[in-house]
Amino acid sequence: MKWILITTGVIIVASVGTFAWLSYSTSQAQLTTLERDNAELQQAVLALQTTATAMDARLAAYHQVAAYQEELAHSLRLGLNDSIGDRLVITEAAYEELPKTITEAQTQGYSLLDTVDSEGDLVEAACFAHEGTLHYGKRASRTTDGVEWHGAPFLLTYNTNSEKLLGMVLESTSPQVAPPWEYHAAGHPGMDFSHWSLHLWFTDPPENLSLAHHVE
Repeated sequence: MKWILITTGVIIVASVGTFAWLSYSTSQAQLTTLERDNAELQQAVLALQTTATAMDARLAAYHQVAAYQEELAHSLRLGLNDSIGDRLVITEAAYEELPKTITEAQTQGYSLLDTVDSEGDLVEAACFAHEGTLHYGKRASRTTDGVEWHGAPFLLTYNTNSEKLLGMVLESTSPQVAPPWEYHAAGHPGMDFSHWSLHLWFTDPPENLSLAHHVE
Protein backbone atom coordinates (compact mmCIF):
# COMPACT_ATOMS: atom_id res chain seq x y z
CA MET A 1 0.00 0.00 0.00
CA LYS A 2 2.82 2.30 0.87
CA TRP A 3 4.35 1.72 -2.52
CA ILE A 4 1.03 2.29 -4.10
CA LEU A 5 0.67 5.52 -2.19
CA ILE A 6 4.13 6.56 -3.24
CA THR A 7 3.36 5.44 -6.71
CA THR A 8 0.12 7.24 -6.55
CA GLY A 9 1.89 10.29 -5.19
CA VAL A 10 4.28 10.16 -8.06
CA ILE A 11 1.46 9.86 -10.47
CA ILE A 12 -0.25 12.76 -8.80
CA VAL A 13 2.92 14.88 -8.93
CA ALA A 14 3.47 13.88 -12.52
CA SER A 15 -0.06 14.94 -13.36
CA VAL A 16 0.46 18.41 -11.75
CA GLY A 17 3.70 18.87 -13.68
CA THR A 18 1.99 17.93 -16.89
CA PHE A 19 -0.75 20.46 -16.22
CA ALA A 20 1.79 23.15 -15.43
CA TRP A 21 3.68 22.34 -18.62
CA LEU A 22 0.51 22.43 -20.64
CA SER A 23 -0.42 25.79 -19.06
CA TYR A 24 3.06 27.14 -19.79
CA SER A 25 2.95 25.93 -23.38
CA THR A 26 -0.45 27.52 -23.87
CA SER A 27 0.76 30.83 -22.41
CA GLN A 28 3.85 30.78 -24.61
CA ALA A 29 1.72 30.10 -27.67
CA GLN A 30 -0.59 32.98 -26.78
CA LEU A 31 2.37 35.27 -26.12
CA THR A 32 3.94 34.32 -29.44
CA THR A 33 0.63 35.01 -31.17
CA LEU A 34 0.32 38.36 -29.44
CA GLU A 35 3.88 39.28 -30.34
CA ARG A 36 3.25 38.28 -33.96
CA ASP A 37 -0.02 40.25 -34.01
CA ASN A 38 1.74 43.23 -32.45
CA ALA A 39 4.51 43.08 -35.06
CA GLU A 40 1.94 42.89 -37.85
CA LEU A 41 0.05 45.79 -36.30
CA GLN A 42 3.23 47.87 -36.15
CA GLN A 43 3.92 47.07 -39.78
CA ALA A 44 0.36 48.10 -40.66
CA VAL A 45 0.77 51.37 -38.73
CA LEU A 46 4.07 52.08 -40.49
CA ALA A 47 2.44 51.35 -43.83
CA LEU A 48 -0.41 53.73 -43.00
CA GLN A 49 2.05 56.43 -41.92
CA THR A 50 3.98 55.98 -45.16
CA THR A 51 0.75 56.21 -47.13
CA ALA A 52 -0.32 59.30 -45.19
CA THR A 53 3.06 60.95 -45.85
CA ALA A 54 2.78 60.15 -49.54
CA MET A 55 -0.77 61.53 -49.59
CA ASP A 56 0.42 64.73 -47.88
CA ALA A 57 3.13 65.10 -50.50
CA ARG A 58 0.64 64.53 -53.33
CA LEU A 59 -1.81 66.95 -51.71
CA ALA A 60 0.90 69.60 -51.47
CA ALA A 61 1.73 69.02 -55.13
CA TYR A 62 -1.96 69.32 -56.03
CA HIS A 63 -2.13 72.59 -54.10
CA GLN A 64 0.85 73.90 -56.03
CA VAL A 65 -0.72 72.88 -59.33
CA ALA A 66 -4.04 74.42 -58.32
CA ALA A 67 -2.32 77.66 -57.27
CA TYR A 68 -0.43 77.79 -60.57
CA GLN A 69 -3.60 77.14 -62.56
CA GLU A 70 -5.46 79.82 -60.61
CA GLU A 71 -2.63 82.27 -61.24
CA LEU A 72 -2.64 81.36 -64.92
CA ALA A 73 -6.43 81.73 -65.11
CA HIS A 74 -6.18 85.10 -63.36
CA SER A 75 -3.56 86.33 -65.83
CA LEU A 76 -5.72 85.11 -68.72
CA ARG A 77 -8.73 86.93 -67.28
CA LEU A 78 -6.65 90.09 -66.97
CA GLY A 79 -5.44 89.62 -70.51
CA LEU A 80 -8.97 89.23 -71.77
CA ASN A 81 -10.30 92.13 -69.71
CA ASP A 82 -7.50 94.42 -70.88
CA SER A 83 -7.51 93.10 -74.41
CA ILE A 84 -7.73 95.66 -77.18
CA GLY A 85 -7.29 93.23 -80.03
CA ASP A 86 -4.29 92.20 -82.05
CA ARG A 87 -3.21 95.79 -82.68
CA LEU A 88 -4.38 99.40 -82.85
CA VAL A 89 -3.55 101.20 -86.04
CA ILE A 90 -4.42 104.62 -87.40
CA THR A 91 -3.84 105.64 -90.98
CA GLU A 92 -3.59 109.16 -92.32
CA ALA A 93 -1.34 109.01 -95.35
CA ALA A 94 0.89 106.91 -93.09
CA TYR A 95 0.61 103.67 -91.15
CA GLU A 96 1.05 104.09 -87.39
CA GLU A 97 0.53 101.45 -84.75
CA LEU A 98 -0.54 102.99 -81.46
CA PRO A 99 1.73 102.30 -78.47
CA LYS A 100 -0.01 100.12 -75.89
CA THR A 101 2.15 101.17 -72.94
CA ILE A 102 3.66 104.42 -71.70
CA THR A 103 7.16 103.06 -72.35
CA GLU A 104 6.26 102.31 -75.97
CA ALA A 105 4.66 105.75 -76.28
CA GLN A 106 7.79 107.52 -75.07
CA THR A 107 9.88 105.43 -77.45
CA GLN A 108 7.66 106.54 -80.34
CA GLY A 109 7.99 110.24 -79.48
CA TYR A 110 4.91 110.76 -77.30
CA SER A 111 5.30 112.89 -74.18
CA LEU A 112 3.19 113.56 -71.10
CA LEU A 113 0.85 116.48 -71.70
CA ASP A 114 -0.53 116.67 -68.16
CA THR A 115 1.12 118.78 -65.50
CA VAL A 116 2.31 116.74 -62.51
CA ASP A 117 4.21 117.67 -59.35
CA SER A 118 7.53 116.27 -58.14
CA GLU A 119 5.70 113.29 -56.63
CA GLY A 120 4.02 112.47 -59.93
CA ASP A 121 0.59 113.57 -58.72
CA LEU A 122 -1.66 115.28 -61.24
CA VAL A 123 -1.79 119.07 -61.03
CA GLU A 124 -3.60 119.83 -64.27
CA ALA A 125 -4.80 117.48 -67.01
CA ALA A 126 -4.32 118.22 -70.69
CA CYS A 127 -7.94 117.16 -71.08
CA PHE A 128 -10.60 116.47 -68.45
CA ALA A 129 -9.08 114.67 -65.49
CA HIS A 130 -10.29 111.10 -65.15
CA GLU A 131 -9.45 108.79 -62.27
CA GLY A 132 -6.02 107.19 -62.67
CA THR A 133 -5.33 108.36 -66.24
CA LEU A 134 -2.50 110.21 -67.93
CA HIS A 135 -2.58 111.92 -71.33
CA TYR A 136 0.23 111.54 -73.85
CA GLY A 137 0.60 113.05 -77.30
CA LYS A 138 3.04 114.25 -79.94
CA ARG A 139 3.44 117.96 -79.39
CA ALA A 140 3.10 120.28 -82.35
CA SER A 141 2.64 123.74 -80.83
CA ARG A 142 -0.21 125.72 -82.32
CA THR A 143 -2.01 128.94 -81.52
CA THR A 144 -5.79 129.20 -81.72
CA ASP A 145 -7.74 132.35 -80.84
CA GLY A 146 -4.54 133.77 -79.38
CA VAL A 147 -4.05 130.75 -77.11
CA GLU A 148 -0.97 128.56 -77.50
CA TRP A 149 -1.58 124.85 -76.95
CA HIS A 150 0.08 121.46 -77.49
CA GLY A 151 -1.32 120.98 -80.99
CA ALA A 152 -1.24 117.17 -80.76
CA PRO A 153 -3.56 115.65 -83.40
CA PHE A 154 -4.88 113.23 -80.77
CA LEU A 155 -4.22 112.25 -77.17
CA LEU A 156 -3.65 108.77 -75.79
CA THR A 157 -4.82 107.99 -72.26
CA TYR A 158 -2.95 105.49 -70.11
CA ASN A 159 -3.71 103.83 -66.79
CA THR A 160 -1.55 105.48 -64.13
CA ASN A 161 -0.87 102.20 -62.30
CA SER A 162 -0.53 99.61 -65.08
CA GLU A 163 0.68 102.15 -67.66
CA LYS A 164 -1.47 100.40 -70.26
CA LEU A 165 -3.43 102.13 -72.99
CA LEU A 166 -7.01 102.97 -72.01
CA GLY A 167 -8.26 105.10 -74.86
CA MET A 168 -7.87 107.99 -77.23
CA VAL A 169 -9.11 111.58 -77.31
CA LEU A 170 -9.73 113.35 -80.60
CA GLU A 171 -9.98 117.14 -80.45
CA SER A 172 -10.99 119.46 -83.22
CA THR A 173 -11.16 123.21 -83.70
CA SER A 174 -13.52 122.65 -86.62
CA PRO A 175 -17.26 122.09 -86.06
CA GLN A 176 -18.20 118.43 -85.60
CA VAL A 177 -21.46 116.53 -85.24
CA ALA A 178 -22.59 116.31 -81.60
CA PRO A 179 -23.17 113.64 -80.50
CA PRO A 180 -20.93 111.68 -80.63
CA TRP A 181 -18.64 114.71 -80.48
CA GLU A 182 -18.85 117.04 -77.51
CA TYR A 183 -18.76 120.79 -77.84
CA HIS A 184 -16.83 122.82 -75.27
CA ALA A 185 -17.68 126.49 -75.70
CA ALA A 186 -15.25 127.67 -73.02
CA GLY A 187 -12.66 124.97 -73.67
CA HIS A 188 -10.72 123.25 -70.89
CA PRO A 189 -7.18 123.36 -69.43
CA GLY A 190 -4.64 123.10 -72.19
CA MET A 191 -7.20 124.21 -74.81
CA ASP A 192 -8.81 127.34 -73.40
CA PHE A 193 -10.94 128.09 -76.42
CA SER A 194 -14.05 126.61 -77.98
CA HIS A 195 -13.53 123.21 -79.62
CA TRP A 196 -14.99 119.71 -80.01
CA SER A 197 -13.72 116.45 -78.53
CA LEU A 198 -14.45 112.75 -78.89
CA HIS A 199 -13.37 110.15 -76.30
CA LEU A 200 -12.74 106.57 -77.42
CA TRP A 201 -12.12 103.83 -74.84
CA PHE A 202 -10.45 100.53 -75.69
CA THR A 203 -11.19 98.99 -72.28
CA ASP A 204 -13.39 99.85 -69.29
CA PRO A 205 -13.40 103.66 -68.88
CA PRO A 206 -12.50 105.28 -65.55
CA GLU A 207 -15.14 104.96 -62.83
CA ASN A 208 -15.48 108.73 -62.47
CA LEU A 209 -16.13 109.22 -66.19
CA SER A 210 -18.97 111.68 -66.58
CA LEU A 211 -18.65 114.16 -69.39
CA ALA A 212 -22.21 115.45 -69.43
CA HIS A 213 -21.41 118.37 -67.12
CA HIS A 214 -18.48 119.38 -69.34
CA VAL A 215 -20.66 120.02 -72.37
CA GLU A 216 -21.48 123.70 -72.65
